[in-house]
Amino acid sequence: MFRSQFSKVFHNARNAFFGNSRFTPFTKSYTPFTRGVVLSKMKLPSSNYSHSGGSRKYSTFFRPSMDGNEKYIVGGIIGANVLVFILWNTYGSASRESHNTMVENFTASYRNLVQGRVHTLITQSFSQQDLPHLFFNMLNVFFFAPYILTRLGTKRFMFIYLTAGAFGALSFIGYQYFQLPPNRRRFAALMPDYCLGASASVFAVNSIFACMHPLHRVYFFFIPMPAVVVFGGLFLYDVYYAGRQRQSTTSHVGHVAGVLTGVAYY
Repeated sequence: MFRSQFSKVFHNARNAFFGNSRFTPFTKSYTPFTRGVVLSKMKLPSSNYSHSGGSRKYSTFFRPSMDGNEKYIVGGIIGANVLVFILWNTYGSASRESHNTMVENFTASYRNLVQGRVHTLITQSFSQQDLPHLFFNMLNVFFFAPYILTRLGTKRFMFIYLTAGAFGALSFIGYQYFQLPPNRRRFAALMPDYCLGASASVFAVNSIFACMHPLHRVYFFFIPMPAVVVFGGLFLYDVYYAGRQRQSTTSHVGHVAGVLTGVAYY
């Protein structure tokens, strides 16, 4: 009898705190964003939804359930970025020649482009040299990519992910080129500037998420705001600071290009 009364009290307390639903404390997750502290409360209903591949049931955890191919995509992106990060900090730091090899194959620059290394527009999207850059980008991929994957499918997701990365790199290269005085642009291939990182691709994923769930509650520095306000505010921040590109180590132009790519695709 005591057990029955305790169970009744427990369920009443749970319903009072979480509402009349089947949610458990583990469904209230908090998702960091790449810049600052952005936390998102991910509450997903345990119900079916339709997409191009048929019907799928949400998992009771904070991310939608994924099939085998989708899990391989998320794991593959994270694994590739981790592998290149290890290369930067082992092989890439062993000598000047090995460092130059990494720069020539895993960064995007005007020099690489005019010398025929077009593949760097893609490979730079899987390249991070420092741990915080890698950590926050991959944390975004881990939390936000499943929402886009389960709606667009693997092929369309990879198309937008790679396109955003390449467009972000081209935007950086073009911006750096036109920042030069006209009489110095013929020497643009001598510029040491280059860009790398998954940020443009990640920003594309986040912008699509914001378009799909504009009123989804997101915590920015622990302050709850709609997703469209947070991501829109970060977009305006990048637009503003893009004018100071040459005084910054952050490719704000690349971020803007990633957001625009995601919004345009949506």
